[in-house]
Amino acid sequence: MEFKCPSCGGDLKVPDSEKTASCPYCGSLVLVPEGYAGMSRPSGGMTIGTAGTEPAVSRTKIAGCLVVMAALIMLVAGVAAVLFITAVRNDPGKLGVSGPGTDGSVLLRFGSPGTGTASFTDPRHVAVDGQGRIFVAEYGTGRIQVFDPEGSFLSQWFVTDAGGDVFISSIDAASDGRVFAVHGGRIGIFDGMTGDSLGELSGADGFEDVNVAGDGSIVATQWSAGDGIFRFSGSGEEELHVMNAVEDASGEPELSPVASTDGLGNIYILGVFNSAVFVFDRNGRFTDTFGSSGQGRGRFSAPSDIAVDSRGLVYVSDFSGIQVFDPYGGFLGTLDTGRSGYVFGMDFDPSGNLVVVTGDCEVLVIPPFEEQ
Repeated sequence: MEFKCPSCGGDLKVPDSEKTASCPYCGSLVLVPEGYAGMSRPSGGMTIGTAGTEPAVSRTKIAGCLVVMAALIMLVAGVAAVLFITAVRNDPGKLGVSGPGTDGSVLLRFGSPGTGTASFTDPRHVAVDGQGRIFVAEYGTGRIQVFDPEGSFLSQWFVTDAGGDVFISSIDAASDGRVFAVHGGRIGIFDGMTGDSLGELSGADGFEDVNVAGDGSIVATQWSAGDGIFRFSGSGEEELHVMNAVEDASGEPELSPVASTDGLGNIYILGVFNSAVFVFDRNGRFTDTFGSSGQGRGRFSAPSDIAVDSRGLVYVSDFSGIQVFDPYGGFLGTLDTGRSGYVFGMDFDPSGNLVVVTGDCEVLVIPPFEEQ
């Protein structure tokens, strides 16, 4: 008996005694129609498992339909992507922050690569004063730009060193608008709006980081003479000096100690090279450490900055995002900044929102962490 495969149209030849046949072209198992020989499309033949008596559609036609459907899906997806990107550009708040430990969208996003106002060249540090003004410092240019709480440009000024390049390693702002900037190992004090020099914090040098505590005192770290911790009063008088603070606690020297403080005066030092956080009480006594080198919860591969909010939660920026810990070092979650790059610097605004500057030359304002 001869007939055509109802699936692919291929010619089939089977003995009259056979009830089924396997198509050598498409592999379909076909019922042999009774009483049909040499017919181009048997009315009774169908693939096993196919319901109904309508003629089967060829694989060529099915493939053509699938190609058309795929093209339509890609077109719709492309249009949707364009609409989404346009919406985000017009309203950055539409881009939500996703991931464990997050609780809302990015509240504000501004900045771009460049040399103009509201553009940045290697921004590394950010600070916020008592009025919510945002200060962004570029590492190698000495430029500090000032923005209002809504991200509108207000002014810019430059930190200068006679006869040499300026590299700003840290900044922070007091509630009264003064800006403390570490450059050339010294801590300069400046009027935040004009950049006028108001002197230096200490005659010592080799400083790495500066942090203004909630009570107005200033905590600074030093690397050149050992990873020391200093605390100064709001008027600049030295109150505390702990030599080799991290090295004595860990057994390893620390070349880049970064400081933050909580409302009780406890001092949190992020050891960038130690990949851990070291906690000291307000008298400079070592009390605790948490974190380690590596990937995953509570581990750091390339930490950059540390900040403590009004609740005592500790934020550490790393390649994995911004990890959040309770005051005792317990891991709580990670703030994911979405499409943004590596977070270099962090500070909190008067409302408790986290302000960060990223390697994508953007400033983001993010709601505070809420445990899910």
